[in-house]
Amino acid sequence: MHKMTHARIQPDHPLCSYSVLRTTLLWLNLSAIDLLSAALLSSTKMRLLTFFLFAIANGLVGLAQFYPEAKAYWRGVDDSGGPPFFNVAQVMPIFPDTLINGTTYKKIRENNDASGSSQLIRDHFVRSDTSGKGYVYIPDSAAEFLTGDLNAQAGDTVHDVLVSLTNSTDIDYFYRNLVVDSVVTLLVEGEPRTRCYINGDDSGGMLLFWQDGMGTISGPMLEMSGLWWYCCVNDTVQFGSGPCPQWITDVGEPLDAAPAIVVGPNPSSGTFRFSGEYPQRFTVLNAQGAFLLTDHSSVIDLTGRPPGLYLAVVATPLGNYPLRLVVER
Repeated sequence: MHKMTHARIQPDHPLCSYSVLRTTLLWLNLSAIDLLSAALLSSTKMRLLTFFLFAIANGLVGLAQFYPEAKAYWRGVDDSGGPPFFNVAQVMPIFPDTLINGTTYKKIRENNDASGSSQLIRDHFVRSDTSGKGYVYIPDSAAEFLTGDLNAQAGDTVHDVLVSLTNSTDIDYFYRNLVVDSVVTLLVEGEPRTRCYINGDDSGGMLLFWQDGMGTISGPMLEMSGLWWYCCVNDTVQFGSGPCPQWITDVGEPLDAAPAIVVGPNPSSGTFRFSGEYPQRFTVLNAQGAFLLTDHSSVIDLTGRPPGLYLAVVATPLGNYPLRLVVER
């Protein structure tokens, strides 16, 4: 593992690569002889060929897009080298475009509740290029770095990929040479998505991948600590399972995302389970507002409490979220 000491930028693959050109010619059912005998080609084929070659050369026909356009949410937990865990959320807001030195990046906001309440920890700035690569801009370095490559095939080594190692407040960046273990195509809401599973030195058996239209499993770049549960883009779960946030605006200003916390059944006889059964940090009050308990669990247990109305306040990376609980017997 090599810690980042200075900025290096990987060059893009040529847009008009041999493989893309060959695919285009095969799609048009053209051979090399056809090209040499252009006069014999139908005008329709020639117009299509001219359009595709122009589009490829100008980046109008690209490969898979690395990052989402907007409204993305990555959810997980992390620690500072040991228990207790704290909740983490990476949020690409409704209007993420940020202009830096003439280049448009997408802002991703990292939040956690390690302090006991939701805090904005840092902003990340990412972009996708037309060759299927992802990049992150690091303000402290005033440079951008490679975060993944959707063109990579199984067995390929992608060199000098920037990864991170975080705790509750700090972040370290490292260069890694990542080996693509496998490439799969999966359907998300009926749309095909490419996912590249990654192995790397010292990965410790962690699940690491990048996926087109989603970025990495942990948002802006591969994070070498913590556990990532799921990701939503718009209202669609891209991997894992969990509630997508409610995307809202207020007087035209984006509020990023409101936390989406669901328990069930509600009413119940006293046991309330969080959706996905992921542990949450919460406090429970009775109907008079008196404190009853606090816990970090996937279940709110009120089986020893009398029937009635209760209020649970759940601490999430995006803020405190109130839940009205009803115990019936």
